[in-house]
Amino acid sequence: MLEQVRERLATAAELSHEDLVTLHPLLKLENTSNVTGLQFVYPELSRHMKSNLTYAVAFTNSVLAKPANEIPQAIKEDLLRRVAQDMSTVSVDMRDHEAINSQLATLEQKRTAATDATEPQPLAKLSSPELGLFTKQLYGLGLFKPVESMLTRLRSEMNHVLILDLHRIYIPFLQELIGLMLMYGIPMRDVAYSNFFEGVLQNYFQRFVDQDVKDESIGHRSWRLRADAARTALESFDHTYFRNILGDRYKIVVLPGLTRLQSHSRGHGSSDGVTTSQSLSQ
Repeated sequence: MLEQVRERLATAAELSHEDLVTLHPLLKLENTSNVTGLQFVYPELSRHMKSNLTYAVAFTNSVLAKPANEIPQAIKEDLLRRVAQDMSTVSVDMRDHEAINSQLATLEQKRTAATDATEPQPLAKLSSPELGLFTKQLYGLGLFKPVESMLTRLRSEMNHVLILDLHRIYIPFLQELIGLMLMYGIPMRDVAYSNFFEGVLQNYFQRFVDQDVKDESIGHRSWRLRADAARTALESFDHTYFRNILGDRYKIVVLPGLTRLQSHSRGHGSSDGVTTSQSLSQ
């Protein structure tokens, strides 16, 4: 069975929900060489997790959530340490959110209609609470350096992150990260953290908010929706933390864009439309 699963992982282009379900009971098995199931499949599993942060977070969180009688604590800690080392080369999720949701909805419709669904179920896009929980689990084992490596890697990937993922995942994750920094006594001016905050916020203003366009154009309504969503998201933060983390860079990275968003809100009022993911992407 382990050999079949490893072969499946070696040939698969993506990690699916079915892969997670199949792997869970196999991780604690031992083969004739006294190698655990986790150790046996990890080289191929690692390839998938390094290719997509969502896969790493989803698989790790799913394993850690299992009771000890299903997956022993030693296996969980072994997995967490292995994944932590991979985070320095992890890539962000480039799958389209709407496309994934559409696939999941189609599969659910087939199941509801009792129609055979032969295609694998894709893993849902990453959420900020899931990424926050994953990060907290790393801290819990004292894996602070791997988190710094992960943040440094993600900082380098911010230019490639899908625009809506900046708004859906990484801006909310900053809120999660502030809480974790306070909980674990991480200095606000830590270089890896401050650089990550700067990279996320800089890309958010430059790529999600972008520049304004003429009022009469179709594009203006899309910009207004993004601007309102961005202002609401940014005003949910205590900016004292942003100032402490970014130092003098706060005035360069955050303040001009935030002032402009607030000025836009006072000048135009809030949007009268529903802010959907589709409208934000226009």
